[in-house]
Amino acid sequence: MSFAAFGPRAAAILLLLGLYFSGVAVLHAGSLEGVLSEGGRPVPAVRVQAAALGLEAGGKVFLSPPSAEDGRYRMELPAGYYRLIAFTGAAPAEGGLFGMDADGPVFVPEDAVIRVQIALAEVPAQPAPVSSPQSGIAGVVQYEGGAVERSYLYLYSTADKGFKGPGDRLIPLENGSFDLSLPEGDYYVIARKRRRGGAYGPLAAGDLFGYFHGNPIRVVAGVKKKIVLPLIEKRDPLEVVSVEPLWTISGRIVGRDGRPLEGGYVLVYDSKELKGVPAFSSLPTGPDGSFTLNAQGPGQYYLKARSQFAGPATQEEFTGGLRVELSQGSPNAKVEIHVERTTEK
Repeated sequence: MSFAAFGPRAAAILLLLGLYFSGVAVLHAGSLEGVLSEGGRPVPAVRVQAAALGLEAGGKVFLSPPSAEDGRYRMELPAGYYRLIAFTGAAPAEGGLFGMDADGPVFVPEDAVIRVQIALAEVPAQPAPVSSPQSGIAGVVQYEGGAVERSYLYLYSTADKGFKGPGDRLIPLENGSFDLSLPEGDYYVIARKRRRGGAYGPLAAGDLFGYFHGNPIRVVAGVKKKIVLPLIEKRDPLEVVSVEPLWTISGRIVGRDGRPLEGGYVLVYDSKELKGVPAFSSLPTGPDGSFTLNAQGPGQYYLKARSQFAGPATQEEFTGGLRVELSQGSPNAKVEIHVERTTEK
């Protein structure tokens, strides 16, 4: 599990005053670094844009210096949550390279080094909009020039929450094409394809992800916007290189008989009600039922274990939960979450 799967938690936002521009250091900052690549090859002269999220962020946007010949970049940021994109040139544009961190938003703690690798792809030529009695967005989702089958398109009306969950609309795409009638407004368009299938859950290495370079798309009356959205393969996970202490919650999910639950998830919520979109979550557990979560600091964390990631719990699903508290004296917790079938509770 990575910091990248976190959602904004107002009580934990530590965004501090500061300024980053052309290498000027930021007080009380963390560092963001990594390698920018296209098709597995490092790319120089790419900038990373970090847009601060949260009520205290004030809409601040930070821009890294151009990446080096080996694709490496580094920037200092005030502690907080960020949405990351990377692009060549002055701004994302057709014919240039563009990419977005597939796990975002990223949480950058104070005095930490967070390593995020971002893969890029060339932005294809975009079709011209057409007049239409039905306003909306139409287009195709592609990977390496071909339409992507059995993927999912997500529409979000705001970027404030880091594009978590199903969004305002979730559209399954059987053959990669879509034609949506939409009311006037601004829409952020994202596509995802998980190798394991399904529309929910954190992305794993090898999954495909696409964020339209021209987001948000403005839909106006009488016009159908047309787009081509390229997907990029998710590669390396986010890493926490150095932070003292490293706040973690780890352990196992087990059944009543003590057997580990493979393929389960641990969802972390802000409150004991355990409802709504989780603040962050684990990757699927392995054969031994183990999981690891990187937390963002001291406080209470409400954990819910499930055998499926989203949707109402079925009668055959395994679920369980507990509360964990981290403190300056106890920054790491090791737990065992016991789950039962819903019908057994």
